[in-house]
Amino acid sequence: MRSGFWRPQNLFDILRAREFIMAPKENISKIGRSVGTVFATGAMLYGVVQIGENRGHHPEPNRPKVQSGQVLTETEIAQLRNYESLMAISSKIEPSSTPTQATTPNPTPKEAAVFKMETSQMPIPEMTSDQKTLIEKYRSELPEIIAKINPTPQQIKDLEIYYPIYRVGQDRFKTPWYLTWIVHEEESTASRNPNAFLENCLQCGAMQRDIRYHPQADVDRANTGLEYFRLLPTREKKWDTTDLIWGASAIREYIDQAGSVLGGLKKYSAVGPAQDRYQKYLLYQSELGY
Repeated sequence: MRSGFWRPQNLFDILRAREFIMAPKENISKIGRSVGTVFATGAMLYGVVQIGENRGHHPEPNRPKVQSGQVLTETEIAQLRNYESLMAISSKIEPSSTPTQATTPNPTPKEAAVFKMETSQMPIPEMTSDQKTLIEKYRSELPEIIAKINPTPQQIKDLEIYYPIYRVGQDRFKTPWYLTWIVHEEESTASRNPNAFLENCLQCGAMQRDIRYHPQADVDRANTGLEYFRLLPTREKKWDTTDLIWGASAIREYIDQAGSVLGGLKKYSAVGPAQDRYQKYLLYQSELGY
């Protein structure tokens, strides 16, 4: 502590300082009391902030860094797992109040009339026996995946719903299924965040698609021949399946444009979230081996 500088240590100190400064005294002028008021208010605000920091702030631990192509040791994997566990605890594994990409201000009524989340009008055919077999094949892969990556109970629930959709995106667009999953978790908390599905929006849905640049026609084009996946139960029946398949196609397009996974993720979102997603991608890649 700096010599001669008093710093409140708790709320009692703050209230005592304010009581002392604000107490009427015969020899304190109006100017002096005004200065005292300012000092007391500042001390209260400073002290409350300090107490809040001392009691409730836990600095984010440094995320262990992983280089592209690096083969992780068991110790390094454990370090990354520990980091993810700390982050889950600090957020209490609750959906964030706003989606990651939803930084655009609310549209005006005029914009809302133009930029409105659409629903695919493509007809949904009945599943053929071959299509049912394909979906069951995807689902049969899940137990082995869960054993390798050790997801949280909530993540297991998410994968039980969405894995076949992520997986078909990998088959069609060569986008690793877990990369679509990572983006889905970050953008809409795996479709558990209701704020991601407001109809009058600019960035909407499970993957926070910017509908100014990626209209429904892009989604329908990506989903051509995969319409039957909309028959699968999801959290947001109107949009989930089609936007997740579009998301896999968009991620692949951005990766191809940028020439790297990290570059593609930076085209999809801001640099900070992109780097976090890339670290998760490298972790899953190391654990799954592909």
